Amino acid sequence: MLFLFSLAVHSQVTITGVVKDSSKDTPLPFASILINSGERILSDVDGKFVLEGMSTTGHFTVAYVGYSPKRVNIKPGQTYYAVSLDEQTEELEADVITSEDPALRIIREAIKRRDVNDPLR
Repeated sequence: MLFLFSLAVHSQVTITGVVKDSSKDTPLPFASILINSGERILSDVDGKFVLEGMSTTGHFTVAYVGYSPKRVNIKPGQTYYAVSLDEQTEELEADVITSEDPALRIIREAIKRRDVNDPLR
């Protein structure tokens, strides 16, 4: 029984790390870290995080707005992770407006006919 308890204690570790921008090597404050138990934590203002009670065989996913999320597999014996996220760029499609706003057309007609539509006349 004591042997099983010691295995359970040793199979959980505290993991520390930092989340950085891969191109600028600057920390990403308040990055979202989702651990495999479903719990979500945030990195601090310097991009640093601490994950307590992690399994030595699990994983965690780091995400940040405007960056591609990254899944990190936990390696036995490794307790510090420097996670670099790549910027996620997306080309937005441009819309071209080819017709005039109907409200603008109505306003122009009202201005053109203001003498005819004047109630004081």
